[in-house]
Amino acid sequence: MARRLLVWMLAMAMTLSGLPLAACAETEITWLIGVPIAMENWGSDLVSRAIMNAVDVRVHVVSVDNAQKQLLDILMAGDAPPELITWHRDAYQVEQLARQGKIWNLDELARRNGASMDHLLGAEIAQSNRDENGNLYLCPGMVCESGKDAVSDGSRLPCMLVRADLLQRFSQMDFTRPDAFLEALADMATDEAVIPLGLMPFTDEGCLSIDGYLREALAFAPVRDGTYEDWLQSEDSREWLFVLSQANARGYLDENVFTCDRDQIARNLSMGRYGAYMGDASLISQALQSARDRGFSYAVVNGPRNRNRNAPRHSLDCVRYGMYATMISVDSAHPDAAMALMAWMLSADGQRMVDLGVQGSMWSEQNGEAVLRASARQLYEKSVEQFRAVYGGGGFYAMLMMPAMREARNGYSLEVLAQSREYMKEYGVDASEERGILLRAQHAMLAESCLLRRCWGDALPKILCATNREEFDRELDVYFLNRQAEGYERYVQAIQDAAAFR
Repeated sequence: MARRLLVWMLAMAMTLSGLPLAACAETEITWLIGVPIAMENWGSDLVSRAIMNAVDVRVHVVSVDNAQKQLLDILMAGDAPPELITWHRDAYQVEQLARQGKIWNLDELARRNGASMDHLLGAEIAQSNRDENGNLYLCPGMVCESGKDAVSDGSRLPCMLVRADLLQRFSQMDFTRPDAFLEALADMATDEAVIPLGLMPFTDEGCLSIDGYLREALAFAPVRDGTYEDWLQSEDSREWLFVLSQANARGYLDENVFTCDRDQIARNLSMGRYGAYMGDASLISQALQSARDRGFSYAVVNGPRNRNRNAPRHSLDCVRYGMYATMISVDSAHPDAAMALMAWMLSADGQRMVDLGVQGSMWSEQNGEAVLRASARQLYEKSVEQFRAVYGGGGFYAMLMMPAMREARNGYSLEVLAQSREYMKEYGVDASEERGILLRAQHAMLAESCLLRRCWGDALPKILCATNREEFDRELDVYFLNRQAEGYERYVQAIQDAAAFR
């Protein structure tokens, strides 16, 4: 069953990309991508072809979204698992695969192939990602050693975006206070063509616009001074969640907000339908550019603040642990070829390829520095979509990328992301210590961690569908009761224990 499913998915992927079904290299491997990286042009664009030619490996890419997560379990249980798997760094599936013995200890596989993960990643990053037994089962992507290297167009860029023309029309809009936030949405709602507020996709674990951006905008840290901080117990979080439920009740959110996927959200943004958008700008660069080309420019504004007006506290996810995890299947047909590809992409030549593209066609070396060709940069600025189709690269293939490698003058960038980067540089914090604590707690309580995430994912839409305060409080209290049954106290204790031995 698993083999037939994988073969069908590969055939569809190659047919849609125009690739011949017959391989043109001796070794063929499969790469399963479960993170929001644009892979639709892999195999046809200049950069991906150059990557495969460099290691003489044909790589078939299969991308899955949140609704297809179960495919990972199906494929890993079959007799034809993918060689490479890229997933979110903190996802419980990463720990699960290691526990089940489904993925290689990369230190061992690298040594077998004459490489060293300490050399490829740097000793500090490699050691941070090893477990308590010293095993390195994942290779972090979009990872760096310090905060100064952690902000780029491809890194996490949480922000509050508002259409510039609406900011001019309603000059008194304020998104920092709960009552003013609702008033601003009401003003935008007077334009029938506008959906006042857009959010990131809801998943079975919640919504990053709320669990990530809103929590951090209110300056909450999961672990502060070694103590777990439950942001949902605070008056600020309750008030702002109630604001969102009121926005939903008044029709200020998309009527399909709980079922919209990232493609639907991107389409709404590209047509300027959202008056405001709360989320991650790095994931919607093409949509923001398309909106600008249609005459709808978005600007970063100050978003929700807590009652003490503290500055936001946004986590720089690239530091030490990275945003993505790439693993190599133990039972795959060609693990050595997968390691060769990983090692080359992490080398200096590979990083320049992923970040800058093909030398000569996309950049040249002048006085010892990489300088982008005007034609490539102009196409990027004109249309990210066309750039991806022709070139690829430009930081898009970030599953094995280290932002610190960025070195070209006049690098690929979008004007629409400049404000988001500045916002993140001002309010981003190195939260790698508290993130390490949470990862150790997840390791100790994997089942509880998974169940609690899904408990919140089930509760959040119900909370936001409350029509009044009484119903809102009731749904939130039901969630508190349900999470107790799923091991909440044990999980919190695991966090406290992990913090004590940090």
